[in-house]
Amino acid sequence: MKRIFVIFIIVILSILAFLAIQSRNNNEVIAPTTDQIQIPQGYKKYSDLGFTIYHSPNMLVRKEGDGIAAFVLIGPSQKGQTEMYDGINITIFKVETYTQDNFKSFVEKEVEKIKNDGMSEITKGITPIQIGKYRGLKFTVHGFGEHEEVYLEGNDKKYLHIATLVEDPTNQEFEEMKNKILETIEF
Repeated sequence: MKRIFVIFIIVILSILAFLAIQSRNNNEVIAPTTDQIQIPQGYKKYSDLGFTIYHSPNMLVRKEGDGIAAFVLIGPSQKGQTEMYDGINITIFKVETYTQDNFKSFVEKEVEKIKNDGMSEITKGITPIQIGKYRGLKFTVHGFGEHEEVYLEGNDKKYLHIATLVEDPTNQEFEEMKNKILETIEF
């Protein structure tokens, strides 16, 4: 009888240990790998302005000026010559170097510039973000539509500025597409 009780206790402790390990593994934040980027099948490569990104083949890609690339996908209900209300607009600025002592103070100065421009309003303050292998900071602006401003930090005070506007009234999964595209970025 004592032997059965010991076996019972060992089985219970084994089950509890297994559940504890499973629970811990499910709650762990796994850092992204630096050597593997998940590129969705059929996506096209864009490489210029100090960065590389893969985008949907259905997107219009245009270079604006000498330092901006825009990736646009128009949704089915979008009408021409109007503000974006159905689609994706990802605007990426060329890789630059910040001069402030730290990245956060640099982004805070960028927020102040927007607050002082008189054309836009910050609707969500600065929060951390991770896109692929890059950490950064983001905030939300209401100007010509509500869009997210993302600043990703690279090595040697390099940064990448990305502005995204996603409107999806017809449930085309544009937010998921935007996230898949951004996960492929390298600079």
